[in-house]
Amino acid sequence: MGYGMMGGWGGFGLIGLIFQIAALIAIVYLVMYAVRFFSGNHRSSHADDAQKILAERFARGEISAEEYRSMKEQLDSK
Repeated sequence: MGYGMMGGWGGFGLIGLIFQIAALIAIVYLVMYAVRFFSGNHRSSHADDAQKILAERFARGEISAEEYRSMKEQLDSK
């Protein structure tokens, strides 16, 4: 008794509580994403991927040793 029409959960009831929890989770996720993005970690993984693809292409014989060295030099300079 004394909880009113909304059962004591405030103006929006249980749906409002669920929405607040979802909003909090979204804010935490966005902060974590922003920290990761601005820390620069995303750039190094792309460079590593490019080096790996280049090495695989050389190993399969798709490019010559000269092409490999030239492309590797370009990737290292970035």
